[in-house]
Amino acid sequence: MKYKLRIKDNHNDMTVFFRIQSLFFVTLLLSVSFLFNFSAEAATKVSERIRFHSLTIEDGLSQSTVNSITEDRFGYMWFATQDGLNRYDGVLFDQIKHIPNDASSLASPSIEKLIYDSMDTMWALTAQGIDSVDVNDLSVTHWMSELKLLADGGKDVELEVESIALMPDNTLLVVTNLFIAKIDVNNGDISRIDELQSLVDEHTIKNSLVIEDRFYFVEDSCLIAISLSGLGKQTRCLSSDLELELLISDRDEPNHFFITGAKGFATYSIEQQELVHFPIFDGRTDSPTKVLNLASHKNGYWLATGSGLKYWSNEEKKVTVEYFSDFTDHYSINNDYSMDIWKSSDGLFWLGTLSGVNYWQSEQQFLHLLQKREVMQFKRDNYTTSLLKNHKGDLWVGTDSSGLYKYSSDFSTLEHYAGLKVGDQLVKTDYVAGMLEDRYRNFWIIASAGLFFSPFGEDGFSLLKEVYDTNGKPITLTDMSSIIEARNGDIWLGGAEGFYKIEVEYTNNNDIQTSKLKFIDYTDTVPDVVMDTRYGVYTIYEDLQGYLWLGGSKGLVRFNPINSEVKLFESHPEDTQTLSSSDITVIYEDLLGVLWVGTVSGLNRVRYDSKGEVYFQRITQHDGFVDDFICSILADNSGFLWISTANGLVKFHPDKGTPANFTYKDGLQYNEFFTNADFADDDGNLYFGGINGITMFNPDEISIQKEEKELKVVSVKHEGLVSGLTKEGDTYFADVSDEGLVSIRLSSFDFINESEYRYKIDAFSDDWIMSNGPIINLHDIQNERLLIRAQIRQKSGRWGDKETALLLAVEKSFWSSAHGFLLYLMMLTFVVIGVAVYLSSYFSKRIDRQERKLKERKAQSQLLLSEKKALLYQVEDLQYSLSEQRYQSERLENQLEQLKVNDQLTGFKTKHYLKQHIGKELEIIGNTWVENDGIAGVYLGVFAVDIDNLAMINKEYGHLCGNEVLKQAAECLRTISYGTDTLVRWQGATLLILSRGIEKREQMILAEKIRSIIASRKFDLGNGASIDVTCSVGFGRFPFLQDPNEVITWDQLIYVIGRALSVAKSNSRNAWLGIFTNQFSHPQEIRAKITTDLSSLLNSGQLDYVSSIPKSNKINWDTTG
Repeated sequence: MKYKLRIKDNHNDMTVFFRIQSLFFVTLLLSVSFLFNFSAEAATKVSERIRFHSLTIEDGLSQSTVNSITEDRFGYMWFATQDGLNRYDGVLFDQIKHIPNDASSLASPSIEKLIYDSMDTMWALTAQGIDSVDVNDLSVTHWMSELKLLADGGKDVELEVESIALMPDNTLLVVTNLFIAKIDVNNGDISRIDELQSLVDEHTIKNSLVIEDRFYFVEDSCLIAISLSGLGKQTRCLSSDLELELLISDRDEPNHFFITGAKGFATYSIEQQELVHFPIFDGRTDSPTKVLNLASHKNGYWLATGSGLKYWSNEEKKVTVEYFSDFTDHYSINNDYSMDIWKSSDGLFWLGTLSGVNYWQSEQQFLHLLQKREVMQFKRDNYTTSLLKNHKGDLWVGTDSSGLYKYSSDFSTLEHYAGLKVGDQLVKTDYVAGMLEDRYRNFWIIASAGLFFSPFGEDGFSLLKEVYDTNGKPITLTDMSSIIEARNGDIWLGGAEGFYKIEVEYTNNNDIQTSKLKFIDYTDTVPDVVMDTRYGVYTIYEDLQGYLWLGGSKGLVRFNPINSEVKLFESHPEDTQTLSSSDITVIYEDLLGVLWVGTVSGLNRVRYDSKGEVYFQRITQHDGFVDDFICSILADNSGFLWISTANGLVKFHPDKGTPANFTYKDGLQYNEFFTNADFADDDGNLYFGGINGITMFNPDEISIQKEEKELKVVSVKHEGLVSGLTKEGDTYFADVSDEGLVSIRLSSFDFINESEYRYKIDAFSDDWIMSNGPIINLHDIQNERLLIRAQIRQKSGRWGDKETALLLAVEKSFWSSAHGFLLYLMMLTFVVIGVAVYLSSYFSKRIDRQERKLKERKAQSQLLLSEKKALLYQVEDLQYSLSEQRYQSERLENQLEQLKVNDQLTGFKTKHYLKQHIGKELEIIGNTWVENDGIAGVYLGVFAVDIDNLAMINKEYGHLCGNEVLKQAAECLRTISYGTDTLVRWQGATLLILSRGIEKREQMILAEKIRSIIASRKFDLGNGASIDVTCSVGFGRFPFLQDPNEVITWDQLIYVIGRALSVAKSNSRNAWLGIFTNQFSHPQEIRAKITTDLSSLLNSGQLDYVSSIPKSNKINWDTTG
């Protein structure tokens, strides 16, 4: 089914539906069609849309020109370039390059070909010969010196390697300009194959291939085959103008291989000994093009050519798809000239070009309809607002401002309708809000122009802009948003102006006329809070019980069409069993009868309690959704919900784990969809419209891997040297030393999905540490054994339960070991004993000398005794005077300390300053509420911020480093605080922020900012080292109670906030928690228990809390951190 560009020079703004028997009327119908509509076949096959990913030097590739691609058994992709060899795991590149005068590097920067054998050796054919790379440790071995020893002229001979090929026994066959040899990497043996020497003497062998015991090579336009023993030479030739170049094995068919050429490619069947050439042409110039490599896919081949990527169909024996570079499209191939193509074990295809690497999934499962290039022929846009597939299988598409489009049932033809035929006139629809084909195949369209209606079998429309209801009241139909058909056949309309029912009266032949439409106005039954908005009734849905659910921007309404009873549901953010938002976008009931309500702030599941009352379960980004703005909902046959959002598509099952998110990178038409622009056809296909056309797919065929792949430990290095890594069960093991840097590299070899990593070390903490990438660095490990657990998740997804464990056995240096420590103690003991003996002797001699001097002076001392007593009395008087002066000095210092305003370390206000001024501040805040009778006023938000594990930092690095951390944390808080905020160092490591005029949600946002800015910063310890630090935040506000006449004291408020801080630290760390009152709070009981039994107030529901700690984690309120 091709979409060639074929524009007819005709115009029509309607389509004809009735059947014509006679040729005359057929001719007339075609004439009308030619006069009134634009028709064209679509631009490209729906099955041929591929989104290419790219890797360039900006991503870490060593050089742009990629000559060869392969993969190893571990999952790494290898790319040979003109400046080095690259190994890639989906996140990081390892580069192996040529370094002059370094024998451990590659012999040459330019690599022409790669071959990987089963002994974990990567063979590289370079401009200087052959190198091999051990894929385990990336060590390089050069082979040219040994090869030269096989030449007759010795090591001084000029030897050039023409080609390499892998032999069945895993040895490497090497074709040189002088001889053919083989290399056995197991034992390093190199030997000549003398049986093939005549080939080198008689032919120029530029490329070769070994299959079983046969050696194949090409020369000009001929394929030559011979056994490895030099017997049974055969030649197959093509026309002399068809030059052959490269032999490529077919990994899907062992008895079949390919040969590339300057004008196409050839295939050779070993069993039939048949050589067949297929010319390839550039679809843009219709000239022959060079094929450089190819790979099998389904019933055909992907061709890497000099003029784009092409797909050759074996069925049609021609190129059916071509892809070219488009600098305006980030997901096109990055260069038209490609050198190699490879299919990896995970089903991805890899293309090496002059500008890097492209890779893509073998199946493009999301199909893109109404592409921009399809609608450009009509000079219109493709902003899709509504979808409908009629009984003929034609897909109607309503747009924002471009009228209507219609695809034929096989998607081969696309027609555009700028307007619809109403009588003898063409009326523009402009914005199309919805479409409906009722049970009698009547066609309804609601648009900016009004309600268009076409009875089945008629070729035109009636347009209703204003009608009268059964009471004679005028109804305007130019601003409708939603149209549905109830199970009893009634039509329901909703819009900005009202909510209406259309009762349709049919004749015996099921014919209908506009005069038989009876309009009944139910607008008055809809709550005013919903109708008094810009959109009114925005969406309508009938559930299995017969209720109509109405959604607007201010709430959800359940309407009983039998007795007109209504019930309004609104959002209360603090009550998690209400809607996540009152702004409703879509309503849908799944196959199990579960009703779902989409809002601008998440998805809501309708549930019923034991009394039959409705409550809601919220599902948002915190549960793994890519975005909270819900646009449309459809269910597939397996019970999964497919949910379009403002930033991607979500596959979700309420009972089957984490949602799977799909974005533009996965093949969607765009990330942003439109509300209620959806349709599910009878074949199971789902359609979602958005600002760039339509995404169509069959859920059963979506096999894009969205589950996290297994996270592996791929290497452990100590000071840059690879350590031995083993695995038993689910645990990896490695031996390292206790000194220096240990680097642990993780990978899931997921080349499509972006991922995030985290880890924890059992010996240190139960808290997860977010990693900037797949590398974990550890310094100077002190433990003898260290268990590290790591997890991976797709970006913006949820963390699962799977963990990858690595157990490090740490080899201690001698002086860190038990033997070294014992020897150290013995040496220290001997030194202490020696010093003690020396000091004993020394002081003994001094004592003897002092005794002699004392005897000599004894007489003099007796004479001076009286004078000494007098002096002693004077000294006692001086000491008393000095004590009195010291007391006065300390008293003055205390007074000066009380007068201090600013803390010397942080620059914040002091606790003494706050205590002096807080009473007046609280009085001012309270007056703002009293003056407004408690209806409005200003809140004072109070945040207590405490650095996690500061005691451990002080212990490990010293108090100076701890002070430095506290100082830098204060700087962080200062940068995110408002100019009117008061910053206080309350006590120790606890900092306060007093923010005026802040609401509850703003407090949550500021708390997250505080937590995030501390967690994301590297803290300099002032000694050349830096560490990661987290903090915990507790917060509340004043007035704490909703009644302005009922107040709590500052000491009670700071107790509550301090308790919130302690609970955040003890239950999580790196978290925030705020405590607030609610409508159920009893002021007297709260003031009585707030400092004595806070946990009972929280557990009884008189107090609420908000926290970054997931609600699924039970919080222990009686634990303090």
